[in-house]
Amino acid sequence: MGAAPIFAVTYAQRADSTDPAANTIHFLQIFRESLNGQAATFHVDNLGGATPFYDPLGVSSIGANSSWMFDISYDCENGDTGETQNNQPTCVGGVDETLLSSALDFQVFVAVDNLVGTVHTVNLYGGEAWGYRYSNADVPEPSTFALLAAGLVGLFGYGSRRRRKFRYQHRLRS
Repeated sequence: MGAAPIFAVTYAQRADSTDPAANTIHFLQIFRESLNGQAATFHVDNLGGATPFYDPLGVSSIGANSSWMFDISYDCENGDTGETQNNQPTCVGGVDETLLSSALDFQVFVAVDNLVGTVHTVNLYGGEAWGYRYSNADVPEPSTFALLAAGLVGLFGYGSRRRRKFRYQHRLRS
């Protein structure tokens, strides 16, 4: 598993400002992903929610309010397996070495959704950016035959060396 930082992004309204109140904000997370050297794709990370915002599932599911978000970014060497545990993806199953490299860049913004009738006007405020690079190169494991052959060569070499040493010592004594 290619692991990235586990972190939380917090937001607090500045005193005596026109900043939005903490209970009115959302987080909008966008990420750029390139897997196995392919062209990059861009995604809105909303954890499968009905809105583009990250917080409905990501924040409320851990009992927080909308003034912070929590993220654990990672990739599985065996690809997207579809397996979950406690509604979270896992790296169980899949095919080994499906993912040999990944490059991910994330950006998260503080967002305020002003809904008037059926029109959403979303204002974006400052945010954070981070990312990671993951790559692996598996070393092939030797076959059973190769290990057996190496062991036999070692045994014959040791036995041959020992016999020569004994003969040499025996000749000196005569």
